[in-house]
Amino acid sequence: MSKLSFPPYLFFTFLFLTFSNSIFAQQFPVVQFSGEQMRAPLTLPKGTSTVQICGLEPGNSYKVIAVPMAFGQSADFEIAPAPALSKGTSGFAFVRESKQAVSFAAPSACVEIQMKTNSTEQGEQVPMYLSIRCESCPEAKSWLQKVGAQADQAVLEVQGGFSAEELVKDVLVGGGCFQISNVSFTGQGDQIGTFSNGSSNIGFSNGVIMATGGIIAAPGPNILDGASAGYGNGTPDADLATLATGPLFDMANIEFDFVPTENQVVFEFVFASEEYCEYVNSQFNDVFGFFISGPGISGTKNIALIPTTNTPVSINTVNHLVNSGLYTHNTSFIGNNCGFIPPASGPAVIELQYDGFTKKLIAVADVVPCQTYHIKLKIADVADGVWDSAVFFRANSFDAGGSVSASPAYPGGSASSYESCDAGSIRFQRGGGSNINLPLPIVFSVAGSATPGVDYVPITGPVFIPAGQSEILVPITVLPDFISEGQENILVNIPNACSCTQGTVEFLINDLPAFGLDLLGNQTLCEGESLTLNPSLLGGVLPITYEWSTGETTSSIVLINSGNYALTVSDGCDRTVSESGNAIFINCNTGSCGAETFIKTIGEGGQVRVRFVVGGTP
Repeated sequence: MSKLSFPPYLFFTFLFLTFSNSIFAQQFPVVQFSGEQMRAPLTLPKGTSTVQICGLEPGNSYKVIAVPMAFGQSADFEIAPAPALSKGTSGFAFVRESKQAVSFAAPSACVEIQMKTNSTEQGEQVPMYLSIRCESCPEAKSWLQKVGAQADQAVLEVQGGFSAEELVKDVLVGGGCFQISNVSFTGQGDQIGTFSNGSSNIGFSNGVIMATGGIIAAPGPNILDGASAGYGNGTPDADLATLATGPLFDMANIEFDFVPTENQVVFEFVFASEEYCEYVNSQFNDVFGFFISGPGISGTKNIALIPTTNTPVSINTVNHLVNSGLYTHNTSFIGNNCGFIPPASGPAVIELQYDGFTKKLIAVADVVPCQTYHIKLKIADVADGVWDSAVFFRANSFDAGGSVSASPAYPGGSASSYESCDAGSIRFQRGGGSNINLPLPIVFSVAGSATPGVDYVPITGPVFIPAGQSEILVPITVLPDFISEGQENILVNIPNACSCTQGTVEFLINDLPAFGLDLLGNQTLCEGESLTLNPSLLGGVLPITYEWSTGETTSSIVLINSGNYALTVSDGCDRTVSESGNAIFINCNTGSCGAETFIKTIGEGGQVRVRFVVGGTP
């Protein structure tokens, strides 16, 4: 016994005919436009027919797009203002963006358009959607005001204003790990940002959000079936075109290069959309892809796939009908539940605007360690730019290898350590993919020109970063050997470093430098002048501190009165040196000095020095 099956679009046709027979029966269909944007279901005869659109505001700009109703439907349309197709001239001015899309300024409340419909499928009637969007209506985005009135219910928060480089390096990757470079972004600035408080809705606490409209549309409550903060801009793209069957709108694209340290790259994501559930199996199959290229990969590969398959994740491949175990319905009883899906309830409906979203998914690619790869994270609306979709990336989930970064930590901002001094530490930090709730073991080996037990106290691994901590300092104790050896080093080799440049960390040891001070001795000046005491230091280790007999702690002081002035300077190795000198200010205009001659010379540090050459003391 054979089983009878129907293509998906025939089901949509039958369903639409059942509920819209009165519209289809008209020879001259009328679409009543309302709001800022809408999709009107129609059925048209093959050939040329006329459709009237009413409810327009004269002078406002509108975009009209003709879209086949069902996914995979063999039909195409040509649209123009009546009677352009039949008589060769249009009844009003318009801009043709493609044969199925036109834009125009409404000359009146109603306009007539002509539709030329072609289809190779059986039957004389062709089901389709007429997508209409007001490009200049003053009430654009007015739904945001409605949502904003209930924003105190939403827990999910979004924040924009970040560059793509900040989002990738500080949020998606995090922890200072991996070598990230050449970060770029294509799209509108408000399409990307951060999200937080997502644990009770999408399942990730925080991370990066990228949407086909402004990310402001993401927070709930979900009180609309068709929320949109998009733009309706056509954005063709060669990568996404391999996944989509229609024109692309409002694409957002983040790209960057990275160097993995292990043989796989993985990250976690959730896809959400306003196209759920009423536009499942339609042409409005909003798509996204994570396209990676580099050594060992043939061409460009999409890794945003349904687990254990090569099927891209999209509206039509993960929903309430297909792969439903990976889908979460998020439409309450007041929204469209497609007639047979139980309404959603719980935190997500209150906290998230999108009508449906996937479970947490993982993108995986095989790579060659320490080679450079390029990745493109892209999302776009398909067929029209009406309802929004978004991708959420878990913070710190971009894992391209190890889980540890390391660096030398010298005291006081010095560039090395010194014998007979507080030497410093090796700082081990968690990488972006490390779970902070678990202890992280760090295995390492030690080499270098410095000799353990002679030049420094030996260090051994493993060490552990405790749960709840992001880093640990392993102290290095340098031993004085009182031998001038020049610079030596300790090399710490880390097999699970999260960057190829961090596989080996160098810790430097230098001989302790000399430490001295010169105040330039006694100074004599004329009254009314000033003297800047700017000492000259010899050697020393940072940080340097100053203490003058005047109580000042700056590196130099300005004098206008006679007296004895002393300075004590300390360095980072707890060594101190002191100097003092006299400043004498005399009246140089009374002639009481007789034949004395004063010669002003410039000393070290730019100080003005006045010295007696002839005569006695003043």
